[in-house]
Amino acid sequence: MVMTIRKITAGDGYVYLTRQVAHGDTGQEPEPVPGDDAAGYYTAPGNPPGQWLGRGAPLLGLEHKQVTEEQMRALFGYGQHPDADTIISGHIRAHIRAGMTPRQLSQLEADAIRAATLGRPFPEYQPLGDYDIRVSNRLQVIREGTGRDPTEAEVKKVQSEEARRQRAAVAGFDLVFSPVKSAALLWAIDDRPHVRDAVRTAHQQAIAQALDLVEDHAAWTRAGTGGVAQLGTKGLTGAAFEHWDSRAGDPDLHTHVAVSAKVMGSDGKWRSLDARALYRITVAASECYNTAFETALTALLPGLRFTPRPDTMGGKEAVREISHIPFGYIEHFSRRRRELEARYSHLVRDYRGRHGRDADAAACHKLAQQACLDTRPGKKPPQTLAAKRAAWQAELTAGFGPDAVAVVMAAVPDRAAPQVPAAPDIELLAERTVCHVSRQRATWTVWNLRAEAERLLRDHARFATLEEHRRAAEQVTARAVALSVCCEAPALLDEPTELRRADGESVFDDHGAARYTSRAVLDAEQRLLDAATTPVCATTPAVASAIDEYEAASGTTLDAGQRHLVTAFASDRRLLLAGIGPAGAGKTTAMRALSRVLGQHRRRLIPLATSAAAADVLGRELGVLAENLHKFLHEWQHGPYAARLRAGQPVPFHARFWSLAPGDVVLVDEAGMAGTFLLDDLVSLAAAGRGRAAARR
Repeated sequence: MVMTIRKITAGDGYVYLTRQVAHGDTGQEPEPVPGDDAAGYYTAPGNPPGQWLGRGAPLLGLEHKQVTEEQMRALFGYGQHPDADTIISGHIRAHIRAGMTPRQLSQLEADAIRAATLGRPFPEYQPLGDYDIRVSNRLQVIREGTGRDPTEAEVKKVQSEEARRQRAAVAGFDLVFSPVKSAALLWAIDDRPHVRDAVRTAHQQAIAQALDLVEDHAAWTRAGTGGVAQLGTKGLTGAAFEHWDSRAGDPDLHTHVAVSAKVMGSDGKWRSLDARALYRITVAASECYNTAFETALTALLPGLRFTPRPDTMGGKEAVREISHIPFGYIEHFSRRRRELEARYSHLVRDYRGRHGRDADAAACHKLAQQACLDTRPGKKPPQTLAAKRAAWQAELTAGFGPDAVAVVMAAVPDRAAPQVPAAPDIELLAERTVCHVSRQRATWTVWNLRAEAERLLRDHARFATLEEHRRAAEQVTARAVALSVCCEAPALLDEPTELRRADGESVFDDHGAARYTSRAVLDAEQRLLDAATTPVCATTPAVASAIDEYEAASGTTLDAGQRHLVTAFASDRRLLLAGIGPAGAGKTTAMRALSRVLGQHRRRLIPLATSAAAADVLGRELGVLAENLHKFLHEWQHGPYAARLRAGQPVPFHARFWSLAPGDVVLVDEAGMAGTFLLDDLVSLAAAGRGRAAARR
């Protein structure tokens, strides 16, 4: 289950939605509504027509109305009132006079368009030409000016700058809500109408719960020079479009909610949505949808249960599927995901090979978007839902036997006692929330806590109603905030009432943006700082001569920065050191030299990376065995020879990589991705083994 977000650009950025769903994929006018009755929902060709929603919809006269192509074009294409054509023609009729000059008529038309436009028009940006050509031209300038090929750092800098140069006005945001695949299968395969209706109803109720969270905490706009003040709004305006399948043709019940970037401020003026708040809350809203969906579906279908999927339990976040739906069925109808994941894995490997390190979170997000685009097939011709269901059932039966449909239906027994609610332990879950979040990041926002609280509530609580779920999530989050340490500087003065929003916060403070940490994180950081001033061993003599020997033997010449890095890591007496340099600065070359220098003095370099794949790349680059940081810590803390390692006793030959001896240097590659607690644990082990830790970033 997930909620994703992507920008909708002004102009024709909305068309991918209206082509498929605004007219139910039928190409017909939307009246009469083909999906208003149960029969029409299953027998009309194509997806159901879109519906307007959100607290801002009544402001535009759209409440509970069906979406039309003209309304989407006006609101998302031009930033105008959805009934812009009527407003423009009415304005012209009311103000046109006989004998008007061409200039006056032109001004009248401009005034009419202005009357239909919500706030300022979308900005217009000139196209800059092909991205690859622009990058190539700039790199050629570097070659001609320097007489050499651009470095990796220069290539990345040019690519980043050119990517930012091309701008497009943002008309809105596409929020996509999808239940887990087992729920989509139950909705698509089960022969009982009440079961299928329950899945769809739970999906719609969960969307409403998540959108309520978004409108309560992410519907803001900005005013003042540079948008210095964050103001409240009267709500969001969205168009919801329900889809039934993936582009690969698999069952995939999901809903696109196109949220307009036009919002009315609390002062009655139309402005642009402050998207920063929307992005901050995205993961929390996604997890809210997940918990609400489970809550609603188990209430509608007594006897149905969710359990963690075995293949995801060792990962960062377990995926919970409906119990008793075989994993083979889920895999079979996940072709689109398999294609995407295969392409994503290829892009990640390519990134690691080009950069010599794992992609960070921002890079992973871009690679995932690229994988999605690279594997996106064209949409298939529209069919009725009844025809799709028949094809899916036939495919399932052909692949898994004549009883496969009955196996899916058995996940929802015909008679079962209602689920007994289990009240959550607010204090315990709040403590776990802070503990889990602090293992993933050094600082966090309230929305990081809310997302984790939702995950824990799915595992440790059961709710009879969505209201109980909402209240428990808010209580756990509020208590987790109270258990955290605020990182923000205290206010030096109190703003007057005129400079405060309706919630009492200053208009100069971004809602939900305050950052927190924990006492445990601060203590771990202090131990790392102390380690950077703690002497542990004697220096290595004759480092300069050892570097000279390495250069002579390898034919490699180190620059001044590389020699300084090798010298520091080899001879500095402090327990912890950090080496920081941009991509292309030659850190890997310096570490190869460090390995040779240490070896000449019977000392070891123990390279560690933040993942097994990155460790493989690191080992090949350095020409020595490298390992995963998590694996190294596991061997010291829980491995079969953990007691011997901690006591400094001999271990078998195959486990000697994990041992530490005085003078050894433990190298952590891309240490910024390792996490505070992992580095703290590693430094403690290095101190116990009388080695030293070196972090490279």
